[in-house]
Amino acid sequence: MAENDWEGEQADIVTSFLYGDVDEELYVNVPKGITVPSDVLRGGKGKVVWKLKSSIYGLRQSPRCFYNRLDGVLKKDGYMRIKSDYGVWQRNGDTHLLVHVDDMLMMGTKSGLQELTGCLKATFELKMLGLLENAMFLGFNIVGDRPGRRVFIKQEGYVDRVVE
Repeated sequence: MAENDWEGEQADIVTSFLYGDVDEELYVNVPKGITVPSDVLRGGKGKVVWKLKSSIYGLRQSPRCFYNRLDGVLKKDGYMRIKSDYGVWQRNGDTHLLVHVDDMLMMGTKSGLQELTGCLKATFELKMLGLLENAMFLGFNIVGDRPGRRVFIKQEGYVDRVVE
């Protein structure tokens, strides 16, 4: 980022797990408070359940379903996962995306970042959290010094908690 004078942005995918496509048959009990119509119950044997068409929060499969959807969207637009980390994608060596669950760091040229955010916004509701000039990500404080072409990664909050 600093060496190439790239820009960096932080983003979050809103309700990420609701975007996942279910790749197996999943059923859930009808939530309490929901009235099941009598014609559905008439003549039925057993319990009424709902078959899920998409992922929901609370399923242990939800993170995987979302990840597969995200990976498919990115691959379709030419992004490839790097072999050493399944949470990092790149395209043409000028745009990189780091993802942890639904939190994202995007780094690259200005046009590369615009294309990446456009790709993501076409499928997901994206909340842009700002430039990586002074950002918090996974407990790390990322401080950019663009004129000096330096990036500092600090964990002052973590160190303070450990010392206490």
